[in-house]
Amino acid sequence: MMLDAIDAQTPGFPQFEPSTSRIEIDPNGDVDFVLKTANRQQYPVTGAPPARRRADPANDREEAKDEYRFRVSSRCLSAASPIWSRTFNGPRRQLPRNEGARLEQVTLDMLTQIAVLVDYYKCHEATDSAVSAWINALEQDPATKPPAHHGRESVMWLFVAWVFARPETFTDLAALAIYMSESPMEGMSLPFPGAFVYAIDNARHKAIEDFLDNTLLLRDSLIDPAWQCPAQPDLSAQCSSMLLGQLVRFLVNHLGMDVFSSNGQPNRPFYGISAKKLDAAIREGLPHLSWRGPREIATADETANEHCLVHQCSLRDMMQPFVEKMRKEIPALLLEDFPKHQLAS
Repeated sequence: MMLDAIDAQTPGFPQFEPSTSRIEIDPNGDVDFVLKTANRQQYPVTGAPPARRRADPANDREEAKDEYRFRVSSRCLSAASPIWSRTFNGPRRQLPRNEGARLEQVTLDMLTQIAVLVDYYKCHEATDSAVSAWINALEQDPATKPPAHHGRESVMWLFVAWVFARPETFTDLAALAIYMSESPMEGMSLPFPGAFVYAIDNARHKAIEDFLDNTLLLRDSLIDPAWQCPAQPDLSAQCSSMLLGQLVRFLVNHLGMDVFSSNGQPNRPFYGISAKKLDAAIREGLPHLSWRGPREIATADETANEHCLVHQCSLRDMMQPFVEKMRKEIPALLLEDFPKHQLAS
């Protein structure tokens, strides 16, 4: 039997030199896999446009010749994966152990491709021991361990943690995605479950939305003529005018007015904005406005400057609680809430 269904879009297989045309996984096997133009699958950075490959007919013809044949056993495949069991409709048989054929090390990219295949073919148990060793090796290497920033590597680690049941890594990286992501998760090419994608997007949207809602409430209170300055109530009009002007400049310069819809409400999905960016903008983009307000003269010996007080109101101090509330309300997503359904139905 020959299966010709594995093409350039099927990830997860290790690279071989172009001179290799036939690999016998099982010399007594009864199935040939034909892998054509391998190792094309890539996982781009979230939100990045796909890279354009310059057309070259000569290269295309050369790539079309690349073909690898894997001789395998249908019985072993059926034992390892319920998907293949249904495909071959043959007897189930335990996959024989062959430690010598196992790769000693893999890259994060290769492990992610393996995770895609394991998830699709539902062969978690058959790969558990080898995958655990690979994951432990990557986690112990400072260059490949789960990162502390959101990006391509953290998304791949998140998928690996979901497929191979790493609950702490899964929860930490999910929170990282909610806090640092600047776009919806739908653009990622990895096959995350729909419920998880929705949970990430909804939590990110809610965090940013709550911050903007509180900001709009602060704006409205500063516009209200009844607003009272907590430091110098007799200077409420001057204080609110300065704070309101600084708040408008902050919204325009750091967020852009497209975060609000035509009716002035927060406008999802907030492209280019993250909870982390809002946090940094409050800390770094709101300097204290230094101005003085008059006070009553206590003695005749006071200087002109002593007749005025440095005003204490700070927009940053007013908005810092919004950031703290936003960070505290980022949910901890649990691995158990997004089951893999490892066994075939």
